[in-house]
Amino acid sequence: MRFPAIQRTALLATQAARRFPTVILAALIATWAAVVLIGPGGQPTAENVLLASMLGFPLLAGLTLVGERLAPAGWPRRLPPILGLGLLALFLGLAQGAPGDQRAARFMAWGLTFHLVAATGPFLAVGTGRGFWQYNRLLLQRFLLAAIYSAVLFVGLALALAAIDRLLGVDIDNDTYLHLFAVLTLLFNTWFFLGGVPKDLRQLDHRDDFPVGLRVFAQYLLVPLVTVYLAIVILYLGRVVVTRSWPSGWIGYLVSGLAVTGTLALLLVHPVRERPTERWVNQYARWYFVVMIPALVMALLAVGQRIGQYGVTEPRYTLAVLAGWLLLISAYFAVTRSRSIKLIPVSLLVVSALSLFGPWGMFATSRRSQEGRLHELFSRNGMITAEGGPIRPPVAEATVEDLREIRAVLRYLERKHGARRVAVAVGVPPDSAAAWAGHGDAVSRGLGRIGVAEFEVGTTADAPMGTFHRSGDDGSPSAGVDLGGNGRLYADRPLLVPFRLRFGTDTLRFQPTMSTGSIAIWQADSLLATVPLGDAMFPLLTGPEPARPPTSHPEPVLVEARGGRYRFQILVNWMQWPLQPGDSLSRTATGSVVVSVP
Repeated sequence: MRFPAIQRTALLATQAARRFPTVILAALIATWAAVVLIGPGGQPTAENVLLASMLGFPLLAGLTLVGERLAPAGWPRRLPPILGLGLLALFLGLAQGAPGDQRAARFMAWGLTFHLVAATGPFLAVGTGRGFWQYNRLLLQRFLLAAIYSAVLFVGLALALAAIDRLLGVDIDNDTYLHLFAVLTLLFNTWFFLGGVPKDLRQLDHRDDFPVGLRVFAQYLLVPLVTVYLAIVILYLGRVVVTRSWPSGWIGYLVSGLAVTGTLALLLVHPVRERPTERWVNQYARWYFVVMIPALVMALLAVGQRIGQYGVTEPRYTLAVLAGWLLLISAYFAVTRSRSIKLIPVSLLVVSALSLFGPWGMFATSRRSQEGRLHELFSRNGMITAEGGPIRPPVAEATVEDLREIRAVLRYLERKHGARRVAVAVGVPPDSAAAWAGHGDAVSRGLGRIGVAEFEVGTTADAPMGTFHRSGDDGSPSAGVDLGGNGRLYADRPLLVPFRLRFGTDTLRFQPTMSTGSIAIWQADSLLATVPLGDAMFPLLTGPEPARPPTSHPEPVLVEARGGRYRFQILVNWMQWPLQPGDSLSRTATGSVVVSVP
């Protein structure tokens, strides 16, 4: 018996794999890394491999198309993807040992650049604006279709697994659903998308079709919505001029978001600009860019004020560069009346790529700015750094505001650049600074070197009171581990979210109450015990000075309870625990659970 649909699907999948072998390889590696992270004892290296592989989706696909356009046949067409593999290896090397926040910021910045490579690469030197638009339109449609297919498959298969679990009594582990999600979103979705990438890019220059749904969305929904927000920004700009008040700091994000959305709307309606009945689009586009010029100047002034007050950070750097680029683009199109749409993504690609590396890049510029701000605060308060030596205590008492700013800068350096940068910033010799990386209290230690206990700084909205213990362990299996006898260990799990544990044939349900910090443990409809986690935390947070948090404890916090035939032991090794009742929802705790039968 023959199944033409299955055979055709297999043929298309094979063709996609032959055309994009490096992308399929990246998808397979990403799926493997995701499965490792989902499983017990996921390693940090797997997370870096996952991020690098995901970056490979747009980069390797775009460079494969560049190779096809430059060399339709032969081995030279494989050179661009090989270059892409080198870039991914560079990202992986930079990610190893980098703080989580820096790794996430680098992933997003590189991701934007690589998506722009896929969007513009095949048409950088060849092709018309019409072919360029059709190419990106087809990629967008294929991406949405792949997302719908993947979502439907996941929901259907997840319901099937749930039915097998509930109706047939087959034990389906919760991780199975996450594995299924990883396979469908990373492997199937990518493979399906690649199957619809246009093969003959040259013939796209002769296509003039414009899907009705896309036209309605862009012309009758997106453009009017942009017009409404543009009117709001103009009114706000008028208010700033009349009242002579400085623009709000967040206006930069609103204006930049509006400019990006409006530019996208104009790109989507680009094909109708050539039709005699739609000439209004040309006039709208020109006046849109004219009106955006003063709004973008206002956004640059707002972000410039924040930089002058608090220095450069990666978000402020990105906002300033984005607003500056949008201002130049708006001025160009307002003056020249150009209709070239390739200039917009190509120029953004250049700006984005330049911001990734070098002393002018976002990471180097932000670190340099914050370290300069820190030294200015030290100097202002008499905290002088000796060469390779300690910082002597301040001559005069520093203001609380300056101490809070010092703490904020140290937190930034630890979060974005690692504990070693904190150590160097407070005068620790470079050969000794590396030792700080193994501790979880770089900010407290940094403040200690300038003679300040952290409780003196007080608490702020961005610094909830907390205590933590870092064991230095790489992570134990999160599934139950037999401890011998009648006990099992469930390690490294969030404690203040509902979760379930299997102990033999029993299912134990843990239900936290955020207001009190207690954890109720249920078996079916029976309440077995309540673990008073909050009662154990409050003495640590309200003790006498200088033991007030945040601080480091030599051992995890152990809380015990008994119920039914069980003994429960919860070891908290990390937590943030604001004392204010209104902040109870922001409490978090991570640790291990030991269940035993005495």
